[in-house]
Amino acid sequence: MLENRSEKCSNDFIWNQFLAELDVKVIKSGVAYNIFSWSTLQGFSGEAYYRLHLPITGKFRTVYPGGSCLVEPGNLYLMPCSLPLKLEGIEPCTHGWIHFVSKQLQTIPMLGYPQSVPLEKPELIREKFYSVYRKMKVCASFADAVMLKNTVTELLVPFLEKISDHLPDSILPVSEFMKVVDYIDLQLKRNIEVAELSGLLGMSRAEFSASFRKVFGVPPKQYISIRRLFHAKQLLMESPLPIKEIALRCGYRDEFFFHRIFKKYTGIPPARYRKYTCY
Repeated sequence: MLENRSEKCSNDFIWNQFLAELDVKVIKSGVAYNIFSWSTLQGFSGEAYYRLHLPITGKFRTVYPGGSCLVEPGNLYLMPCSLPLKLEGIEPCTHGWIHFVSKQLQTIPMLGYPQSVPLEKPELIREKFYSVYRKMKVCASFADAVMLKNTVTELLVPFLEKISDHLPDSILPVSEFMKVVDYIDLQLKRNIEVAELSGLLGMSRAEFSASFRKVFGVPPKQYISIRRLFHAKQLLMESPLPIKEIALRCGYRDEFFFHRIFKKYTGIPPARYRKYTCY
């Protein structure tokens, strides 16, 4: 009994720490009415942000390598960032949507695939979506920004509860590995060696690579590439910088190579990605 209580306290501490460090930045929000096709998501494309979908009427399918997810009323859906996805219309669909970014969520491998939770109080969840949409239009204060973050965090709670009993032990060193993620983001302009990353945590290269893959699901070098493209997408969405400058800031000295890599992993070239808004 004492052992079980100790384990519960340990789990509570882990989740309290995780929630305290949870970073949520809302990018866009809206309502799509009677939409049947998505011009930028007919081919596989991995985005820099997570999506929350609240279907109201109609249905569509999210397809990803190795599987698919039916999106229909009665559930709330969380779509991951980076995973290549495409959307297929089934019926004209009206749905609320929220786009947001979070480094912390990327440390949970299970959230690397589409997730759904049933709606116990549909009207309450719908009102939360609309409150985010309304607040995004007039967000002009610290209080507004806190409200947005807290509301989206509340919408994420059912997904975290759903997976809490199935998490690997890898959640334990997450806070330590976030130091590595921050370091990678600050050094994207140059070549980053795995040895310098392992040195941040005082590990051997082999130990670090094994632990890193356990936490993030991919090797360090692949993750660095993911962060380069992630940062490029953010700059394309949020800044007017020329594409050549964005390529340099993300570690691509050859603009044409950047175009080729970006299109390979997102399905569309950088200029088109910047032009279109995906719902």
